[in-house]
Amino acid sequence: MKRIETRHPLGNADAFPEGLAVLREVNGRDICVLRDGDTLRACSAWCPHQYARMDGSPGEPGHIVCRYHGLRFNMVSGDCTNASGYSVEIIPLQTDSQTGEVFALTFDIVDD
Repeated sequence: MKRIETRHPLGNADAFPEGLAVLREVNGRDICVLRDGDTLRACSAWCPHQYARMDGSPGEPGHIVCRYHGLRFNMVSGDCTNASGYSVEIIPLQTDSQTGEVFALTFDIVDD
């Protein structure tokens, strides 16, 4: 078995403003991309609390905040930092240092 990595284009890094979650689609799934300084991070676009979409939600350093009920999710671990039992999936990103293009990474396991 081997792991296959697929890169899904999300746009140029300049398309993601500081502190605002931007919606993108990867393989039919909604994700939110959030800029934190020079770092871009992504997570599933749905808050697990009451399944509200989080695009347009504010970012705080290292976190995305659900605009509906204020749950804060760490953008490295995915864990909710102000309510127990909730987490979001973190989506790995890669930025091309030459072009500034940002890619979401997905992985599949296939037989050799």
